[in-house]
Amino acid sequence: MDFSINPKGINDLFNLFDINLMLSADTKIAGSILGGEQRKFEVLAEMSRLDINNFTFSGNEVHVESQKRMDTTLVFASYKVRSDEQFINAKSVGQQLAFDADWKGNLIDMAFRVSQTNSSNYLSTSANVDICSGSNAHSYQSNGTESDRQNLAGE
Repeated sequence: MDFSINPKGINDLFNLFDINLMLSADTKIAGSILGGEQRKFEVLAEMSRLDINNFTFSGNEVHVESQKRMDTTLVFASYKVRSDEQFINAKSVGQQLAFDADWKGNLIDMAFRVSQTNSSNYLSTSANVDICSGSNAHSYQSNGTESDRQNLAGE
């Protein structure tokens, strides 16, 4: 089953519940749901602007995909978020924000990157989580220099 949602008027709903969130009028949300032995859910959202409190995200795309077979408890999912430019109190502070997460059974890999506006500075961080082994590692990179990897389980 394919679906398409026009969130026109959703901002009034956010106001009703006192949520400081606003979606641009051109927001598009579309996706699909597939049942049966292999269940799948996918949604893609595009919006030129997203305001959360005094933060503004411009040129945005969110893609979520999830799959699960009925004969297993394992989940497979992919989450991708992109934003061309980020603002705090209407001042440009970041560019090319990207967040990716892949969940494959017992493993979750995540990565985040953003560049500072009018600068060569950037932040890049990643994490790898193995749910069953208890081994969780992350790395942090800023301006091209990678820090030491740490095992969050203390090993």
